[in-house]
Amino acid sequence: MGCHSLRPKSGRTSGKMSYINRCNLPLSRGRCRGAYLRYGYDSDSDQCRPFIYGGCRGNRNNFFTYNECMHRCYLRFK
Repeated sequence: MGCHSLRPKSGRTSGKMSYINRCNLPLSRGRCRGAYLRYGYDSDSDQCRPFIYGGCRGNRNNFFTYNECMHRCYLRFK
């Protein structure tokens, strides 16, 4: 069981719709036991928030940096 890629899979969705879906997903630690600082968009507070990612599973609302999260989820639709 390996880690899942955080990049969108080609052929599924693209453009604005994929980012709306990605950014509306809940923050998810995943099932593994690692402790990696990541950032996810919290649509309730309209902010990117830090969270601890376990290293596998989880979902696509998972960004390496605060700036990447802001660019993909907050600033993109303002």
